[in-house]
Amino acid sequence: TIIPLFVVVNKLGLVNTYLGLIIAVIANPFNIFLFRQFFVTIPKEIEEAALIDGANKIQIFFKIVLPLSKSICATVAILTFIAQWNDFLWPVLMISDTKKYPLQVALNML
Repeated sequence: TIIPLFVVVNKLGLVNTYLGLIIAVIANPFNIFLFRQFFVTIPKEIEEAALIDGANKIQIFFKIVLPLSKSICATVAILTFIAQWNDFLWPVLMISDTKKYPLQVALNML
């Protein structure tokens, strides 16, 4: 997955930028799958009850679904932080400026 991801980031012109490092984290398929599986478990009756009470789809998402999904957001944030903290290969490929190196790469260059 690194080569296609690098090609996408390169075409966006984000090589050697912090945003290029962050996009790889956001586009992680595991996180998308985890969120999807969580949202599937939310009962449809809750959404139907909100529709009957007069809420629209945006209100249902922000006032019901989003507060229910705090646990999955925290889980994904922790897993992503740990994975990126230990990541070495992606920053080495993306960053060529030594001032922009993350901690793992900078320690290796010592």
